[in-house]
Amino acid sequence: GPALFNFTDGRYCGATLDRNGLRPCRYYITSDDRIICGSEVGVIPIHNDLVIEKGRLEPGHMLLVDTKEGKIVDDKQLKNKISSKVDFKSWLAKVIKFDDLYSKFSSKEISLGSNTELDESITTQTDKRLQAFGYTFEQLSLLLVPMALSGKEALGSMGNDAPLACLNENPVLLYEYFRQLFAQ
Repeated sequence: GPALFNFTDGRYCGATLDRNGLRPCRYYITSDDRIICGSEVGVIPIHNDLVIEKGRLEPGHMLLVDTKEGKIVDDKQLKNKISSKVDFKSWLAKVIKFDDLYSKFSSKEISLGSNTELDESITTQTDKRLQAFGYTFEQLSLLLVPMALSGKEALGSMGNDAPLACLNENPVLLYEYFRQLFAQ
């Protein structure tokens, strides 16, 4: 469901919303060096004379306080600092092209063509074609087999804790890069 994350490491204290921003987060900055944030306005009674700034955290933004420096870190500056630590443009040089992928599998004697012979020694865990296309045992047993047997899409609980395809350390299917999730 909608999420508001509050966190600290002893020096930094902050809050952020998930990308949909369906959980509200209101905050007050006071003249007595306090920041109060919560899902609802008025979580803590505070006199209006102390309030310097009132605000609402927006989806994907972060409210971050550096307690050592005694200042609020600007969201844009924070993201620019973090994103400039890695040369993301260099990642484009590492993009895998389908021709290169085909050559790689061919050099390892993995056939990507169709085979009409049934090899009963191959299991779902050892089938190189399934591995080549990123299918896992869980996807086969929990999703594909039930669909093949019943002709209906498998049902599951809400929530997806799988990492984004571009950040996943395991092989993923091509369509995982184009899937969009919606909060209910």
